Amino acid sequence: MNSVARRSYNTSVDGSCPAGGVRVISNLKQLVLAFVVTLTCLIALVKSNLPNHLAHQIERGRLQAVREELPSTDDLEQRYLDGRRVAEVVAPAVVSIVSDRGAAGSSRSEREPARRPGSSAEESSSSSASAPRGGAPGRPVHGLGSGFVFDGERGLILTNAHVVAGASGLSVHFADGRRASAKVLGMDESSDLAVLEVEDRPLHALTLADSSRLGVGEEVFSVGSPFGLVGTFSKGIISSARERSVTIGPGVYEGLIQTDAVVNPGNSGGPLVNMRGEVVGVNTAIATTDGVYQGVGFAIPSNRVRAMLDDLITGGPAFLGVQPIDRFRSREPSQSVRSGSPVGVLIADVVEGSAAHFGGLQKLDLVERVDGNVVRDARHLIALIAARTPGENMTLDVVRDGAAMTLTVTLGRRYEPR
Repeated sequence: MNSVARRSYNTSVDGSCPAGGVRVISNLKQLVLAFVVTLTCLIALVKSNLPNHLAHQIERGRLQAVREELPSTDDLEQRYLDGRRVAEVVAPAVVSIVSDRGAAGSSRSEREPARRPGSSAEESSSSSASAPRGGAPGRPVHGLGSGFVFDGERGLILTNAHVVAGASGLSVHFADGRRASAKVLGMDESSDLAVLEVEDRPLHALTLADSSRLGVGEEVFSVGSPFGLVGTFSKGIISSARERSVTIGPGVYEGLIQTDAVVNPGNSGGPLVNMRGEVVGVNTAIATTDGVYQGVGFAIPSNRVRAMLDDLITGGPAFLGVQPIDRFRSREPSQSVRSGSPVGVLIADVVEGSAAHFGGLQKLDLVERVDGNVVRDARHLIALIAARTPGENMTLDVVRDGAAMTLTVTLGRRYEPR
């Protein structure tokens, strides 16, 4: 009886599946239900802009990774310390240059202040940007610019030509309060560079860097005496990889560095330095509509400065002494018509006592060739002269009143040392 009863307990009366089978079917139904629910949720997520959500999360993760690569507080403090060290090294070699320019109310011409931050018209020794540019009639007028020592043993200082041009006297003010009289060794207005000499030596000097290695975004300091505020540093970057050509008055200055480091009246001639305290350029001009800084400054590259130093120290580069003008700009077309040649430049004026004057060049001569090289335009003639050295002979093929002639000219110096 007992054995029969146990068998009856384990077998269903109607022959259906045992309880274990029921549990299997129940689990399968639960899995199917879970799958359906999951699929429904996925569809809902897709409909709720899931791709954009995922893209946002991916971008958020990328930005976080970039953020973690930014300088830490310690790194930033180190950069600030580096900036202070640059200032400490550079400041002793930067000078203010004060020029005596005669009396106010004189007939001397003043440059248009909208382009040159260092012209005599702009660089009043007053620290106020709105101060009058002249003085009372009959009183001395002082121009103010900047410069820097590049040879401490010889007491040589570099600045802009327009800072010292026309000055009857020059004095240099050092960062430590010392003052010294200065004389001009050489000046080249076409490149806007000048070299001064002082007797007070030895001096702290700055090194010229390789400006060809500059890149956009590189940090630089503009140093000088804007509005008479001696020893002012402003920080910026190199703004463009392209060398800029800038028209200032009648001249065109090519191959300039563009920077957003602040350049204001008084900065002209001061150095543009890198984060190693080396000079990468000489501040010379700004692009502006109202005569003050608007975020675009220009500097002469240090490599160009280096190439000219020897000539400047000995009085400047070769000088012919003419004012050339492109033929298409001339109001005297007769020469080009008579010559029947599409090349050459017209001589608008000849400097009295210059190499051109002594060599026989005359106003309205048409210069077609220099040493056999065809002269394309006025800028080309200037470049051909700049490539020569003082004392060299230059052969000019000229048309005058319809007649061709050849002149030989011995090049002089642009500026005699004094």
